[in-house]
Amino acid sequence: MTYWTELVELYEYKVTDLLEGRSPRGGRRSLGALRDDLLSAPLTPPQLRRLMEADRRYRALLKGQHAAPQTSSGERPASRPGWAVNGTAVSEAARASNDLQRLAWHAGVRRELLEESRAWQQEPSLVTLRVAYAALENAERAAGTGHDWQVVPEVHDPLSSLYDTEVIHRLMYGMADLMLAPEGRTRLRTELLKIHEEPFRRHADEDVLAARLEAVGREPLSEPAREALRQALRAQYPPPRDPRERPAIRDAAQRLLTLLQELVARAPALVPGRLPPHVLLYAKEPSLAQDRPDDASDKLFVYMPGGTGAQWRGLTLRWQPVSTTWQLQVDGQLIQLRPDAPDIERSALLTTSRGDLRAFISGPYLLLRAEGSTREALNSQATLARAVAFLMRPAGGFAALRLARGAILSLRHQALDLESLGPMSVTKYAQAAPSTLLEVARRGAETLVSRVAELTPEEIARHLQGAAGALALDMTLAAGLHEVLHRAAFPDEVLPEPVIAALLEVSCDGAFRCVRLGDDPLTLHVADRLMTVRLDYKGDRLAVLPGQPPVVVSDLVVIAVPGLRVMLVRQLDWLAVAAEVDPPGSETDLTTLIADEF
Repeated sequence: MTYWTELVELYEYKVTDLLEGRSPRGGRRSLGALRDDLLSAPLTPPQLRRLMEADRRYRALLKGQHAAPQTSSGERPASRPGWAVNGTAVSEAARASNDLQRLAWHAGVRRELLEESRAWQQEPSLVTLRVAYAALENAERAAGTGHDWQVVPEVHDPLSSLYDTEVIHRLMYGMADLMLAPEGRTRLRTELLKIHEEPFRRHADEDVLAARLEAVGREPLSEPAREALRQALRAQYPPPRDPRERPAIRDAAQRLLTLLQELVARAPALVPGRLPPHVLLYAKEPSLAQDRPDDASDKLFVYMPGGTGAQWRGLTLRWQPVSTTWQLQVDGQLIQLRPDAPDIERSALLTTSRGDLRAFISGPYLLLRAEGSTREALNSQATLARAVAFLMRPAGGFAALRLARGAILSLRHQALDLESLGPMSVTKYAQAAPSTLLEVARRGAETLVSRVAELTPEEIARHLQGAAGALALDMTLAAGLHEVLHRAAFPDEVLPEPVIAALLEVSCDGAFRCVRLGDDPLTLHVADRLMTVRLDYKGDRLAVLPGQPPVVVSDLVVIAVPGLRVMLVRQLDWLAVAAEVDPPGSETDLTTLIADEF
């Protein structure tokens, strides 16, 4: 029913354009034709209700009960006071969100079609690519006034060049671009259905050829001359196709129809009226404003005039308007985004140290989406969480954290400040707020992990051992830190599949357990403690332990519990939890440490 749902949505958009004084795409004639098709379509009750509501407004306009506002072609009608409050109109932010989600879906369709094309290139006869080529050609021609039918090309057709990778990429991009609009999806689906129904369309002059061949038999000619005449007549027409290809072409068309249906089913649902609260960074309306970017989310929605930059997923973002465009800088890369560009040109790919990001623009609104697998991102975060937890151990007066700071100075070829790294510095760590200690430990772990990925193990070991010797720390601590940093720099941990549960038992052996988060609270049973993960009124995930302040569960959190380190890493609705027992003698006695030093 996705096909009819899209057509109902298209009808709603066309009616809305007409009510607001704009000419619907395709003109009023296309609106009337679409209305006739929908009124006779096999719609479900929800679809029918939406159609009737839109049709009621359309008929009221035709009868003069709802006069469309008269506005110039370049001027949008002013929104009425109160509409943004009662939610009966689509807000500017909601319109931008719908547009950006549509562009993001289109980018995903492009990526998936390219991945599928790699398998289609391995087919001996390239039958799926040939069917896709014919369907795209015919769908594009159907948009014009004429429609010259393009048959499925033969295996070694020189004009289609389907053995050329660049041609295949253009073919996949063309299919994705056509699917961006509901009308394009409809045309593509229609052409695939035609190919499935009739793989080889009869030639227009096939009957003429048959009549001429029959007339040759009545000519008073010798048999060799008669056969030569037949051959000359056949040469004027395309040769007949191998009928054994019909099943393969039908199977390929059905595969493409199934894939098309799956891709369309993943198209984002339109936001009706208004956005949910706290989803837009720097929003004009306080109810929509997001306090801070969510590092565990794979997307960031920004109203750019409200600010100039942000920190997200470990990256520094900066933007500024330049004439009618926006400049976006991420991780040293500078790109230009044009809100007035065609749909397929309003996005850009950025390759950063934290993975690929794709940026989409709609007016002054920006959508950033992280490319890549949720599982891979979670595996990487889990190994980093182990390194952060290692640095947060209080043993030896936060010896691991002091060693990390010393190693960073050594790697930067700076002299070690033994006074600021000695036992006297323990006080500031022991008295720091948990969020501050986590931030310091994570920043140190990320800095060291980036250097471990660049240098040889011998160089890293030399700097760690040198810092440990200068700070009079045990060399086994340096070896342990080196191990967790190496695992974080070259992650090989594979987390288990997430379960759906309201209560999750977490062992204290350091093994991660994974769970899918929903709207209901999740209880974690860690050792003899119960921790609750729940949503607050802003939509943030909070981890709540009795007697401790709530902690926002971002992409990585390490919670210090007496004798334990609880690690939580999250990507979207996938949460991984592990707990490690502190080694014996981890309690920090400041008095003893300072006395031993002096």
